[in-house]
Amino acid sequence: MPGASSWNVIVFPGQACILCLCATQEELFLDSEAKIATRRYINLAITYDHRIVNGRGTILQEIRRAIR
Repeated sequence: MPGASSWNVIVFPGQACILCLCATQEELFLDSEAKIATRRYINLAITYDHRIVNGRGTILQEIRRAIR
């Protein structure tokens, strides 16, 4: 769905987890020179079977590190 900022996904039997990359967002921020600038970001969402996947935060941190 274009423009969606979050999803609720279902982990079906036989799957360990599902990763969702949501729509790209833009925001205003102050850069190092105190000037207004824009930057783009995406929200990551993950749904997982806690019996199989431990360390949800670790998974998202690794994905974030990989796509930077």
